[in-house]
Amino acid sequence: MGEVALKVEAIGKLYRLNHTVNSLAHTIQKLIKPSPKNHKKKLWVLKDISFELRKGEVLGILGHNGAGKSTLLKIFSRITTPTEGTLEIYGKVSSLLELGAGFHPELTGRENIFLNGSMLGMSRNEIKQKLDEIIDFSGLESFIHTPIKKYSSGMYLRLAFSVAAFLDSDILLLDEILAVGDSVFQQKCINKIFDLKKEEKTIVVVSHNLSVIQSLCTRAILLENGKIKTEGKPLEVINAYTQLNAQSFKQHITLDNYTRSSEQISELLFSSLYFNKSTYFPNDEFVIGFTLKPTIDKPFSDIYFGIDIYDVFHNNIYHLSNLFLNILDVVYEPDTIYEFCIPRLQLKPGLYKVDIYVNANDHIQDWILNQIIFHVDEGNIYQFNKSSMIKGVVQPNFSFKQKKSSS
Repeated sequence: MGEVALKVEAIGKLYRLNHTVNSLAHTIQKLIKPSPKNHKKKLWVLKDISFELRKGEVLGILGHNGAGKSTLLKIFSRITTPTEGTLEIYGKVSSLLELGAGFHPELTGRENIFLNGSMLGMSRNEIKQKLDEIIDFSGLESFIHTPIKKYSSGMYLRLAFSVAAFLDSDILLLDEILAVGDSVFQQKCINKIFDLKKEEKTIVVVSHNLSVIQSLCTRAILLENGKIKTEGKPLEVINAYTQLNAQSFKQHITLDNYTRSSEQISELLFSSLYFNKSTYFPNDEFVIGFTLKPTIDKPFSDIYFGIDIYDVFHNNIYHLSNLFLNILDVVYEPDTIYEFCIPRLQLKPGLYKVDIYVNANDHIQDWILNQIIFHVDEGNIYQFNKSSMIKGVVQPNFSFKQKKSSS
């Protein structure tokens, strides 16, 4: 790797939280006796962050929501400044952060391309040379003269990524690039990042998609409570992240307050969910059960459930449904528990995610995505003393024998 592209030394970011009470009495009290500044609650969202990133490296940043990932990228892109510490950046920075950052909603897509290019110090002629590439990659030829305030979130992401990836920058910052947009465009984004990696661009990626982190990144860091918990090779940091997630596993989950999409019919909702164990071993029985709650008074029939189990790289390991067992007479009744059982889990140790949905009266009524996890602990289904040699995700029961040929 080459010379230093980005150097971070003891960076910290402090926010002072002021809990405002909007009442006349409180306003009068503040005028008579103002509260001292030091009474405001202090929140360090980042603390003691130090590392170097060299030209051509791709850094992945992992962490739970609220760990400080997006704040760190905002500091790198100069949207906000650190409270303490120093930051040195060698080169021009292009960023794709939250939707809306860096774009003017009243300007057209084309005008925003020129705006972003000028912010990078590019001349109008330099931007023109890239213009056709950007528009073609985004697939927004028919909308490029439309103000972006009329764009959907997916259209905005297409333009924002295209601008960030094609304009001449030395360092590219990407925050959850796969959170919005269709799967075809997501793959285009990943392919483009691989191209930029070959060009030895310096890239920083924040993502919950662990397969992206593993395949794209040369290094990774794990943030927890605003501090670097682990730093190293991507797979090492991914393993630390999955262990951290396993610690937050809940055997019983209440789903009453889960935020539903506006697209959901939501006449019949999941109200709670449970697992039969708090920790699983590869050969354990796996039971997942749930209860339902109607939001309107009507009968529900022809109910079927779907359960998808994914590994941390979003590979679909199992897909279960009562339809596959030809159980078609499921109905809703109060105080009913619905269960799926896998007699032997047969999964290698690691973290797994469960997505569930319920269909009734010919409509998908409710679905819970990216909220439910369980952990399979270290255990060897084969009693083999070199478990590191066992590849694959599913560990099936199998047999082996040798015998004399009958010939």
